[in-house]
Amino acid sequence: MLPEWVIEKVVHFGPEDLVKNGLPHFGFHDRTGKHYAIFHQKHFLGLIGEDGRLEWTVAAHQVFQGTPNIVAKLNYPMYVDNLSDQTLLVSNFGDARIYHIDVRKMKAELFVEGSKIGMKDAGNCVVDDEGSFWVNEVEGCRIWKFDNKGNPVLTLGDGHPASNKAQ
Repeated sequence: MLPEWVIEKVVHFGPEDLVKNGLPHFGFHDRTGKHYAIFHQKHFLGLIGEDGRLEWTVAAHQVFQGTPNIVAKLNYPMYVDNLSDQTLLVSNFGDARIYHIDVRKMKAELFVEGSKIGMKDAGNCVVDDEGSFWVNEVEGCRIWKFDNKGNPVLTLGDGHPASNKAQ
């Protein structure tokens, strides 16, 4: 049996609306309950504060005047997750890069240069309980496991889509 869903609020976003009524046009909550807005095509992400405004952003250039920005050349950011020290990992679909973000220091560093190890893109980036992280490569048809230093330790898949033909 499927759970019952209750619609609490309907928000209609206009073409220029990034955050409206405290909700992002696209975003999600992390494991600590923080609410992020990710704007793929505009190449930035940000933390939504309790007042519904962005507390900070991560992007190559200043996104909004008056909003602190952590400089990182995001290219179609896809997913953000927390490491145990509450720093963040951000995957980028556009260039297969993973950035390590330290909000307390307002710094970002390139953590994984996926194209150098043969990745075509980087989808979701999920940290496991041991501190390793997993990245699905959408177009490249693989799943990668990295250790907490950003070194690949396991690759699942051969880079080709699975066949749906029974053998």
